[in-house]
Amino acid sequence: MKLLTVNFLTCAVKSCKSSLSFSSTTNNSSNNPTGELSPYPLHFRDAVLERTEINYNPRFIQNILPRVNWQALSITASELGLLALLPGKNPLDDPRWSAQSNTEADDQHNGSATDRIESQEGKDEKVNLEGEVTTREGTQPEEDENEKDKVLRQLHTLLLETSVSEGKLACGKCGFEYPIKEGVGNFLLPAHLG
Repeated sequence: MKLLTVNFLTCAVKSCKSSLSFSSTTNNSSNNPTGELSPYPLHFRDAVLERTEINYNPRFIQNILPRVNWQALSITASELGLLALLPGKNPLDDPRWSAQSNTEADDQHNGSATDRIESQEGKDEKVNLEGEVTTREGTQPEEDENEKDKVLRQLHTLLLETSVSEGKLACGKCGFEYPIKEGVGNFLLPAHLG
């Protein structure tokens, strides 16, 4: 079961579904003043991690990232000991990330990236005395692209290549555990809980 999939799952128990509040995604008292435990995110128990290499697709990661609950992903990564693969903060909170993503999307709709760069060359870039091209912020575009690629690769590894082959997913509210066998979670509930 991929970590990306777990980010979208909640407890299927009827009492948990009715009390689900997406505004409080952790059991932390600062985010949950009532002290009530949350059914989201589900927590791994006795997890056996597995890594399967998948072709790197940066476009997919960029498109799925706005749908990922960053706080829940942080909790899951922390519980599994995978914080090294998680960037320090959500890349979408960085204005440079959003500007680059928007520019790339515009390039796709408004012509090639080369045409776009040529038309904005005088506006966005300057050449310093050493002949290096810099942006208005004073950073080199290659450095920004390398940093962005590094973050995308980390997220690719965490979300798509890392999975749990055996273990359980437990609800933080009711404690019900969903077994995972051979990478597939069993979310069928007993009759008295459905």
